[in-house]
Amino acid sequence: MIVLGSVSASVGIFSVFGVKTTLIIAEVIPFLVLAIGVDNIFIIVYAFQEIERRHSHSMTEHKVAATMAEVGPSILISSLSQTIAFGLGGAVQMPAISTFAGYASVAILADFLFQITCFVALLALDARRTAVNMLYSHCNTILIFDCQDNRMDCLPCISLRAPPVEHRESYMRHFVREYFAPNLLRPYVRRFVLVAFSAMSIVFSIMITKLEYGLDQRIALPRQSYMIDYFDTMEAQIRTGPPLYFIINNVDFASHSISSKLCGRFPGCADDSIYGLISAMADQPNTSYVAATSDSWIDDYYSFLKDSEPDQPPSCCRLYTNGTIIPVPELESMYDTTLRCSTNVYPQRTLDSFPSGKNFSTYLSHWRTSVLDETTCLQTGSPLYDSSITMLNNETIEGVVYRTFHTPLTSQKDFINAYTAAVDIAKEMQNRLGGNAEVFPYSIFYVFFEQYLHIGRTAVLMIFSALAAIMVVLIVLTGNFVNPLLVVGTVLVIIVNMLGVMSIWGINLNGVSLVNLVICVGISVEFCSHVVKAFSTAGDEVSDVDNMYLDHGPVYLGGAAGADQTMKYRWLTGRTLRSYTALTEVGSSVRSQIILVMP
Repeated sequence: MIVLGSVSASVGIFSVFGVKTTLIIAEVIPFLVLAIGVDNIFIIVYAFQEIERRHSHSMTEHKVAATMAEVGPSILISSLSQTIAFGLGGAVQMPAISTFAGYASVAILADFLFQITCFVALLALDARRTAVNMLYSHCNTILIFDCQDNRMDCLPCISLRAPPVEHRESYMRHFVREYFAPNLLRPYVRRFVLVAFSAMSIVFSIMITKLEYGLDQRIALPRQSYMIDYFDTMEAQIRTGPPLYFIINNVDFASHSISSKLCGRFPGCADDSIYGLISAMADQPNTSYVAATSDSWIDDYYSFLKDSEPDQPPSCCRLYTNGTIIPVPELESMYDTTLRCSTNVYPQRTLDSFPSGKNFSTYLSHWRTSVLDETTCLQTGSPLYDSSITMLNNETIEGVVYRTFHTPLTSQKDFINAYTAAVDIAKEMQNRLGGNAEVFPYSIFYVFFEQYLHIGRTAVLMIFSALAAIMVVLIVLTGNFVNPLLVVGTVLVIIVNMLGVMSIWGINLNGVSLVNLVICVGISVEFCSHVVKAFSTAGDEVSDVDNMYLDHGPVYLGGAAGADQTMKYRWLTGRTLRSYTALTEVGSSVRSQIILVMP
């Protein structure tokens, strides 16, 4: 109910502000809140059971107060760290990630508030009910005010006599105290663990360099979907790449200085022209992912304007003596009595002889709308270039398109590399055109792969901003610098190991896996902060552990066995003793939580 209430509170708050809920939020946030919330609940319950075992005759309110005094600070530290860390993730430019981070931040904060209010209140009520039921066996002999019968929890109509309740240590706590903590803290075991994990972290950090980007579409489909066969067939059989367009804006296309940087088949065209660049890229398909050279609208337009060569059809663009453009179908009978559209007379082929300025746009508009006529003109712009040029009122060119094709793309890596190469080519075009020119590439799949241009930087930004927020919160709330540094370092090593495992298992870095990495940060700091808080408040003298076991021994060890048990841990001193105490206090709850969330 606490998890449901936390998620509902988060969704409700963001719905008020009109922020939409995505599928990843609906599927992941409940599990995130469950993983974090259950851990805190385990810690509260375990701490309450220990205090109840030590002080069974105290009032319930006092035991609950002692419980919150013991574990409340660590819960506050972890919850506040996670809330701020996820909140900083809302500043990321990727909408899916920022929205998820915002929902998670509010849900974790609501979960914390529900835990320290509703859950603690219910825990106190249940403890009070249990205490009253335990007194039932004395009701017949001792006068007890408002003595209740011993009713079953889920079937209140049935009343049973409860057997005597014996406060015993939980099995998980017993395992941590007797086996896990003592063996882990032995000098040679500690050295082995540090060396092993350091070596593993080094190996995983090297494997990060092989981590790939992408999200295979087949992963999101049911295993028996017919679409999987479709994608498999496309990957195996496809031989043609998707269309590729380079869109150019904010350029004075009517000037000869710009046209020389666009064309490629006439004398005077620049050696580093846009057409020449695309042609050069088409000669390197393995790196450029460009399969063929593009159609050049300006070269075909100049071919439409230029004077005819010997043994070739006459010029396509002719004027009446009054300057009016002659339609293409009427050209055949009027070549001898009409004027040329350009001064480009064979064999002269300089760009300066072609129209510029207003005439350039006027003739271009005529060329775009001229329909192919096999008997009179083969260089008309319609229909090949009708949609490749955008004009404002048939006077000013707003933008043009160069069209080509990608090479066949079969994998996520191919798609990402093709998009990256196209972006680089567009930047080079923009540099060659100079001025305020704007060039950008487009293909139908780019909308899905643009995120991978900066997902690496986004991941680094999110992880390190979260770690910085955690560091600040821990320093402020604990008043210590070393322990927060250890927590942040441990969480960073966990993330590095996770990235290495992703690389080994072939899990690509994408929006979904990035969300899970952020969740990993939250869960890691949840566990580490509880252990560090218990360590910082633990005693560092042997007498502390002696007193603990001498107090508890008669309960679950049996008389003198308690004193003998304490002698086993006489070798624990200083920081090692504090580590042992911390693991004993919170280790069982952390391990229980890990076992619960692993499935």
